[in-house]
Amino acid sequence: MNYQKAVQAKSVLSGQLLATQHKIVRAFGLDTVLESSTRLIQPAIAGIGIGREGAEDYHIRVLVQNPLSPQEITALATVLEVDEPDLRMIHANQVIAFNEPIRRSQRPLWYGVSIGHELVSAGTLGCTVYDQGKTYWLSNNHVFANGNEAKTGDPIWQPGVRDGGSNASRVGTLARFVPIDFSGTNEVDAALAEPLDNSLVSTNFPPSNPPLATLTGITTPTYGMKVEKYGRTTGYTTGTVVSLSTDLPVTFGRKQAYFVDQIEIEGEDGNAFSQPGDSGSIIVEAGTGLVVGLLFAGDGNLTFANPIANVLRALNVTLSK
Repeated sequence: MNYQKAVQAKSVLSGQLLATQHKIVRAFGLDTVLESSTRLIQPAIAGIGIGREGAEDYHIRVLVQNPLSPQEITALATVLEVDEPDLRMIHANQVIAFNEPIRRSQRPLWYGVSIGHELVSAGTLGCTVYDQGKTYWLSNNHVFANGNEAKTGDPIWQPGVRDGGSNASRVGTLARFVPIDFSGTNEVDAALAEPLDNSLVSTNFPPSNPPLATLTGITTPTYGMKVEKYGRTTGYTTGTVVSLSTDLPVTFGRKQAYFVDQIEIEGEDGNAFSQPGDSGSIIVEAGTGLVVGLLFAGDGNLTFANPIANVLRALNVTLSK
C-alpha cells in the first residue's frame, strides 16, 4: 500500500476513535470494535498508526486490546478500503501516562532522574532547554503540572513524592506548560520547570553502558531508527521506531485525552523500552546525541513519544543557549 492511501485509511479510523472516545457517534456499525460502555474503558482498538516494510510498502498498525474476530477484521478493511493483509493487528494494553515511584536524590540533577510536581508521584527529568538564555528543565505536563491541575510557581521536587520527596526536596518551580485538551486533540504533553539555583543543573546523563552521547541537537525520526533513552524506572534501554504518526487515547488517572501523530517505539529483543515512571525521558537517536522525542505514555510493551520539534515549538524553547 502506498503512503497516501495509508494516511487516508488512518485518518478515517482515527477520526472514529476520537468520536467514539467523546461519545459523539457510533462508527460504521462496528460497535464492538470501537465503542465502550464508558470513556474510561478502552474499546478493542486502542490506537492507529502507519508502519512500513521496505522502501514504499506501508501498512496500518491497529493497536488492539482484545483480539478482533475475522468478521470484524474484514469489516474494518472494507470500511477503510484497504486489503486485509494491509492491516496489522498489534496487541496493546491500555495506554497510560506513566507515573510511578523513583529511587533516590541526585545533586546536581542528571537527565533521567526522578522529578515531579509536589502532588505527582514522580516522573523523569528530560533535559535542560533554554528561552533567550534562561535555563529550564523539560518534562511532561502530567509530571510537572499534574495534568493541568497545577499553577505557575508550584514546587517541583526531586525525588518525587512516592520516593520520600518532601519540602526539603524542592529543586524548582513550575514555569509553564502546554494544557492537555481532554475534549479535543493533542500533539504534546509537555511542561517546563525553573531551577531554584544553577548549581542544581547538569547536562549529563547518569552513567550507563554504553553511555548516552551528549545532546547535540534534534532530528526527525524515521522508520526503523534505533533509539535510546535513560529513564528513572528502567534506566538505559534501546528500541526501534515502528510508527511516525500513531493516533490514540491516553489515560490520565480518571480522564482520557486523544493524541495525534505520535512516535511509536518497540523495545529491543522483547524487552520493554519503558515502564511507569519513565515519563518525561528524552529519546535520542542511538549513538548520535540527536533528540527525537519526549516520552509520555506506554502500555508496558509499546512506548509513545511526542516529536521533539513539536515540543520545543509549543513551549518556545531551544536545546541550546
